[in-house]
Order: sequence, then structure tokens, then C-alpha cells
Amino acid sequence: MTPAELTPRIVLLVGVTALLIVDLGVVGRHVEIMSTRSALAWSATRITFGLSFALAVWGWVGAVVAQEYLAGYLIDESLSIDNLFGFMIVLSSLHIVLRYQRTVPLWGIFGAIVMRGTFIFVGVRCC
Repeated sequence: MTPAELTPRIVLLVGVTALLIVDLGVVGRHVEIMSTRSALAWSATRITFGLSFALAVWGWVGAVVAQEYLAGYLIDESLSIDNLFGFMIVLSSLHIVLRYQRTVPLWGIFGAIVMRGTFIFVGVRCC
């Protein structure tokens, strides 16, 4: 693989790592209950990053790849909303205090990210 082919992958990896560090290291350190306004602001920020990345992909490699990214992004967002309802049911049925409801599933979400990345990597390598 040439350096030109590696550059987008490295930029993506650095960007995702930076956002994860901000989320887990800065935002995740606060153990307070998040307000609806704050949750909406963070959601808008994350959606803006996702759509901005689509624009970057469009400018970098073209409209077809950007459309493929957007299709995957929309599917992932819909699955995330589905997971949200699942978390709400599990956390409420286990009577987890509101203060800890962000901290408790943290490792499960992190594990899911690692497993998705592993499965994607293995799937790309074997097929």
C-alpha cells in the first residue's frame, strides 16, 4: 500500500482516537446527570462531525464513496438509537442510579467498538 493510500486511513484513525479520548477522558469524567440540552448539543456535535466527514470523503475520493459512507452512517445511527432503547430498558430494570448510568455501560460500548473494528478488519482480510 502506498503512502497516498494510507493517508486517509491514518487521518481517520487519528480523528476517531482523538474523539474517543475527548469523549472518555474529558466528557466522561463528569459523573453528573446530563441535562437534555447538553445531550442535544453533544448529539448535534457528533452528527455534525459525521456529516462533515462525508463532505471530506466526497472531496477526497468522490460522490459514490461519500454516498456509501452516508448509507453506512445512517444505518449505524439507526442501530445506535435502537441500542439506546436497549440500554434504557436494561439500566432501568437493574435500578442503576441516574448518576452512574453513563459510567456503567462504558466498557460495554468500548468493547463493542473494539469488536466491530476486529470483525471489519477480519472481514476485509478474508473476503
